[in-house]
Amino acid sequence: MTQMSDRWDEYADSYAEWSSRQTLPYAKHALDLVNIGERAKILDVATGDGAFALEAAARHPTSSIVAIDYSSAMIDILDERIKERGLGAIISTKVGDAQALDFPNDSFDCVAVVFGLFLMTDGLQCLQEIHRVLKPGGTLVFTSWGQTFVSDLVFGALLAIDPEAAMKRVLFKCTNVAKPGTWNNHDWIREKCLNAGFGSPEIHVVSHPTQVHVNEKDSFAKMLGGGPGIRFLMRAEGWTEENSKRVEEGLAVALNGLFDSGVENVYLVSSANVVICKNE
Repeated sequence: MTQMSDRWDEYADSYAEWSSRQTLPYAKHALDLVNIGERAKILDVATGDGAFALEAAARHPTSSIVAIDYSSAMIDILDERIKERGLGAIISTKVGDAQALDFPNDSFDCVAVVFGLFLMTDGLQCLQEIHRVLKPGGTLVFTSWGQTFVSDLVFGALLAIDPEAAMKRVLFKCTNVAKPGTWNNHDWIREKCLNAGFGSPEIHVVSHPTQVHVNEKDSFAKMLGGGPGIRFLMRAEGWTEENSKRVEEGLAVALNGLFDSGVENVYLVSSANVVICKNE
């Protein structure tokens, strides 16, 4: 569909392997916070590896779930997981654009976006589309990263390959935590939700650790360094093109440092915003 979707296709396997460990706890938390009734119609936007859709199907077997993503490779992976779990009667999938949802107005009782809005070229357009396809009184739940270990590892990678650039980032970040215009800023989130037509959102800040074993550090560095998500983060943090080419090298150094003491497992901690909006 686009250059970005092609990149997600390229790294779909490695992303899905790790994403289920990183995002599933937040998908579960999101489901804990929403009230989904019997025979609900649910849309999972930017489904990725399907963490939300699969968990929702397990909890709400009378529901009808549609999971969409603009990466056909991610949809292929999810289709296989649906087949393995025997959930084909509950979950259907399709390749689709979150900013131009191919559904009629007032189609769904609940819509979810787990770590997808910040990667879109126009997050507000996506919210407006979700508002359109939600039934009156329906619920949107979405997640966005707050303080994430990925950002810290990216900084560690930069420190390893370009200490001068890393120092500049430290000085910049001292005065730009949760800066305006980003999806980890609560005022920004509220503004976008209201502009899309929703009522005032509830924002819950939650935290979950990700366990990494020493034998997984190389594959973890490769997954992080190659994925579109970290490329987005590097662009946002002003990485030069030359440094971007060396990110996997830097991540390997940073991850090796975490295991210097001889431990077999490390726990990487992130926080996220779980946002609940009503179509009032």
